[in-house]
Amino acid sequence: MSATDLAQAKNLLIAADVNAVPPEGIAGVNMMDDGKPLAGAARADAIGIGALAIGNVKYQVEHRLFVRMRTGGKPVYLGFPEAFDEARAIVAGQGS
Repeated sequence: MSATDLAQAKNLLIAADVNAVPPEGIAGVNMMDDGKPLAGAARADAIGIGALAIGNVKYQVEHRLFVRMRTGGKPVYLGFPEAFDEARAIVAGQGS
């Protein structure tokens, strides 16, 4: 997504670049950005999230779910709702 694309995206609030290999997929979003204001975006409140910031949350979610599976004592089904709840807890800074 070029700087020109960003300037024309009138409703863009969050741009997430999941490509950790250069070149960047979204102009101005670096791999470690985590909610950084998106320079050149049409909206002043638009933010960018880089691949490694996304990957860090993903890794933590996977780890927590594997721990639940391993220590639960009986088989459990873990799907999107459970993963989403864990991601929210991580972002909110709640426990491990």
